[in-house]
Amino acid sequence: MLQQAERMLGQPKLKEDGLWLIAESNRELNIPETAITYYQRIVAEYPTSQRAPESLYKTAILHQKLQRPKEAAVQYRLVSARYGAHELAPRSLFAAGYCAVLSENHAQAVKDWAALVKAYPDHELVNESLYQKGLAEMHLKQEKPAVATFKQLLARNPQTRIASEAAYWCAVMLERQKQPAEAEILLKQALAKSPREDLVPQMQYRLAMVLQKQNKMTESAEFLQILAEKEGARILDPALLDWLVRHRWEEKAYERALPAARRLTAVDVEEKWRQMGWGLLGLTLEKLGKDKEAAMAYLKGLEMGSRTEEVVHGALFVGHYHFKEKQYDAAIKDYESTAAIASEVGMLEVQVKAYYGLGIVGEATENWEDASRYFMSVAVLFDDPMLSPESLYRAASAFEKLGRTKEQNQAIKELAERYPNSEWATKDGT
Repeated sequence: MLQQAERMLGQPKLKEDGLWLIAESNRELNIPETAITYYQRIVAEYPTSQRAPESLYKTAILHQKLQRPKEAAVQYRLVSARYGAHELAPRSLFAAGYCAVLSENHAQAVKDWAALVKAYPDHELVNESLYQKGLAEMHLKQEKPAVATFKQLLARNPQTRIASEAAYWCAVMLERQKQPAEAEILLKQALAKSPREDLVPQMQYRLAMVLQKQNKMTESAEFLQILAEKEGARILDPALLDWLVRHRWEEKAYERALPAARRLTAVDVEEKWRQMGWGLLGLTLEKLGKDKEAAMAYLKGLEMGSRTEEVVHGALFVGHYHFKEKQYDAAIKDYESTAAIASEVGMLEVQVKAYYGLGIVGEATENWEDASRYFMSVAVLFDDPMLSPESLYRAASAFEKLGRTKEQNQAIKELAERYPNSEWATKDGT
């Protein structure tokens, strides 16, 4: 075929066909440089031929395949410049912009895509060109032009992936420009316009943030909730998870607090947040009446060395849980460690309850010596309006069991003098 084509070059009426056949054959044989030479001869010798624009276009494609984007872009632009009415002209401008980006010339890419939009406003590539133009302007840090470009695309109202992403990026820039209300509208549009699945969590996250900036906390929480219940939780900042848990507590929606609390305990979360997370999870489970699970969560936090308010309260809860299960040895250890931790962090209200718990365990096991000692510790060391009078009453009862009448009477007297209006001061047995 090539030999026949070569012979055609010597015949003026067949020469153009011969050049075309040689160019096409070399392209199909993957000999691009030779193909380019013959395509260029067609353009040079037959500039008004119907094959000229296609030859330029194929020359550009071959340069692109040879990883020469600058040269490719030049050839693509020539198609549009010389043969603007040809069907390949708009496609060539689009490809020129793409090649400009490949060669890091984003400013030229913006010009190419702008030219396409202006010259061929009804072409099928206009939407994609506007999207790519907006991205290039973002790359150039030209945010105002980028916003205008994306809005131009959105005004065409395509229900497509690129429109969704255009709305998203536009919202990102408007948020940076402190326009959260408009950013909110665009993010909701982005979610409604067939977004890419992998971008949905990012859109929901960004929407939650702009809602918070407008003090729309309830609506923000709903989007964070969606993320917390799915794989999207991985993009949530731990501080937001903490906020969501506490927000659900305020609503008494403890079941809905669980996903965020559990996420905070994940292995890929920073340790300080995991320590807090176990406390939040424990308290949430406690509120749901899931005592065994709550105790296990609190223990995890304690094992990590956590000393958050929730975990210290949780240590006390673990003691109560073991006491309720009649695991008295475990309860004693829990109450003792709770008292020590509470003293360490200055949480006296927990420390007094831990001593009281040790007194109750002493009663339950009929260890009256321990019971009297811990109940008196509550009464002497703390002036708790609820626990101190009860502890004096129970201490007196323990002293009675031990036959220590003097200490019994002293406890009764102290109860009457310190807490005369307490129900324990007038209770039978005093």
